[in-house]
Amino acid sequence: MEPTLQYCTARPGTGELAVVGPIFRPERIGIAVANGSPLRKTINETLLAMYEDGTYERTYGKWFSPGK
Repeated sequence: MEPTLQYCTARPGTGELAVVGPIFRPERIGIAVANGSPLRKTINETLLAMYEDGTYERTYGKWFSPGK
């Protein structure tokens, strides 16, 4: 949800929205593909493996931590 909120507040002409406070419900990021895509199974399996072994959290922390 945070990336969506950041996008909405950054759009020209809004001026009425602001993101305040800390992130209270972090969400995982996924990748959308068309139904029936041959990539879907591989992407899902890779993301699950990354969540399980901690790679996802390390990568997310490296690229999306505050101040980065």
